[in-house]
Amino acid sequence: MKVSTKGRYALRIMIDLAQHDDGEAISLKDIARRQEVSAKYLELIIAILNKAGFVYSTRGKAGGYRLARPAAAYTVGSILKLTEGSLAPVACLDTGTSTCTRACRCEALPMWEHLDRLIDEYLESVTLQDLLNQAAAARENSARE
Repeated sequence: MKVSTKGRYALRIMIDLAQHDDGEAISLKDIARRQEVSAKYLELIIAILNKAGFVYSTRGKAGGYRLARPAAAYTVGSILKLTEGSLAPVACLDTGTSTCTRACRCEALPMWEHLDRLIDEYLESVTLQDLLNQAAAARENSARE
């Protein structure tokens, strides 16, 4: 499994929106500046997030984006699956179940399926709020040192 820039940037957008959530819409220009990513590229990604109902968009001078739900309601897995499609470690599991003609005699398939479950369980267990909490704890620890 290799997460593309689309998946990584979608996660960064969602984290940025969660970090700066004060009830007001956040401009994509501000997100792009903070994340050091092209606003044009982020437009493509935010459109996916918006269409899926992960974010709300507001038009106009004070327009921008907000999370549709609290940060704790979003898992890293849900964000990555939305933008990446499959997170399967091997192509034969991309559809969720093996469609490989060798599946019935593949000695490695059970291991790949187990790895797929572990990846999914882990990414579905981590929320945006968890990431914010971990970052705050890391900043606090480094401030003490």
